[in-house]
Amino acid sequence: MSTSVDQSFVKQFEREFHLEFQKKITNLRGFVRVKSGVVGESTTVQKIGSAGTMVSKARHGIVPAADVDHTPVLITLQDKYAAEDVDKLDELKVMHDERAAMIASLTASAKRQVDDFITVAMDATSTAVGGASGAMTLTKALDAFKTIGENSAIEGGNMYAAVSFHAWAQMLGIDAFVNSDYVGPDRIPFPTGGMGGRQWLGALWFPMNGLPLSGNDRSCFYWNSNAACLAIGADESTDIWWNGERQAHRITVSLSMGAEVIDVLGVGEFLVDESTALPT
Repeated sequence: MSTSVDQSFVKQFEREFHLEFQKKITNLRGFVRVKSGVVGESTTVQKIGSAGTMVSKARHGIVPAADVDHTPVLITLQDKYAAEDVDKLDELKVMHDERAAMIASLTASAKRQVDDFITVAMDATSTAVGGASGAMTLTKALDAFKTIGENSAIEGGNMYAAVSFHAWAQMLGIDAFVNSDYVGPDRIPFPTGGMGGRQWLGALWFPMNGLPLSGNDRSCFYWNSNAACLAIGADESTDIWWNGERQAHRITVSLSMGAEVIDVLGVGEFLVDESTALPT
């Protein structure tokens, strides 16, 4: 009996592929102002100031001008690319669709880049709230609500708050956040086991990864959607072409975008120390 017959066995190859766990969506694009169709390397958004306090006038007198301030906010676009080659002969050695796998991975990187534009802008220009870094507490959340509210920046339906998963886990230990006696049985976090956000303190709160990190301190944000803007010169696009010299399909994902905070009074940033303990 041959002892090497196993070398002739047909080996089964998996046709499906598992794309390594990674953030594949943009969390923030729908929660800020979006200016599309930008032509050129930059664009501006006009920030118009408050008219201040109204005044009285004498009979037959001239109404004084309010002198409303106009301040243009410059948004510079950044061109970003990600590419990968898929060799023709390599595709003969795998059963899964390697080109589809590369497109999925590169597209995910583009989604993350959109959020990076926004969070970097918020991290650079925002109002400090919540006091010193530490665990995510009710006090931090209330201070964000209070400060942005006192800035007259809270508008119904336009408020959002993004926190890290560590901060979200700590929020699940805050009675005022999870107890139905405070928020009602239909508004507790994850009422049906889902991972959606929830309305609290006038904003839609939700967890996301990829927020700015410095040491153990993670930046989290509470903001008005009109206070920040994403400018789009070229939206995310995918290009696939045959490179005869390399004998490979070249897959490229590109975009041209930029983001800036328009009004610092409408963006609150608070720090959560991710070395702090979770609720027990």
